[in-house]
Amino acid sequence: AMRVASVEMSVRVAGNCGTSAEEILSLVDDVARTGADLIVFPEASYPAYYVGPGTERAKALVAGAPAFLEAVSRKARALGVYAAVGALFPEADGTISNSAFLYDSSGALLSHVRKSNMWHFDSRYVRRGREYSVVRTPLGSIAMMICADGRAPEIPRILALRGADVILDLANLTTSGKRREFLSNPQIDYMLPSRAREDAVWLVVADKVGLEAKSVLNCGASRVIDPWGKTVASLNSFEESILCASIDL
Repeated sequence: AMRVASVEMSVRVAGNCGTSAEEILSLVDDVARTGADLIVFPEASYPAYYVGPGTERAKALVAGAPAFLEAVSRKARALGVYAAVGALFPEADGTISNSAFLYDSSGALLSHVRKSNMWHFDSRYVRRGREYSVVRTPLGSIAMMICADGRAPEIPRILALRGADVILDLANLTTSGKRREFLSNPQIDYMLPSRAREDAVWLVVADKVGLEAKSVLNCGASRVIDPWGKTVASLNSFEESILCASIDL
């Protein structure tokens, strides 16, 4: 069995990059103490989901991402855990990608995928990806997708056909509502369970909670979904927490 931990983070402010990086690295320490083999953080954990308006402002805010990711790599190696983290990343060609990075317990980068299915304003400053990689590890065959990628049946289907046992969905699921304990999103309610059952894969979802930039409200509800589409463990919609579960492959 693979022991996974999904970190349900509170939203961070894009301008507080240094503080956010320190908090995320501290969370890795906390989660490693649970005995997790694999730790999963949400989409755009660093620096934040919303970094607009303006591409120049966005580029300035994401400039520290490579140093942050190097610190994640060192932390994974020091603690002997696998870690998946989302970050807005400055590409060599001057563009920005909404990326997910997977590091193994030696700190090696196993996979770097970019969000493929853009959502609302993403495409104004984020480069679209086309990586559908599956990596074989001692834990199992692992793939990653980012948030709205899970709305398109074809994306997890490609990953399943390439041999994925587990798909990690690094998310920033938006919502609305007046009662924080009842926040939800169609993707977490029925799209992702459908993807799991369609493709007979485990899904590990890491989402955020809270209101970002006074406009983007997140629904939390991070969870683990089994290959029958059944939610086997989940968190609530309003507080930062850590979900731990065992996945029997």
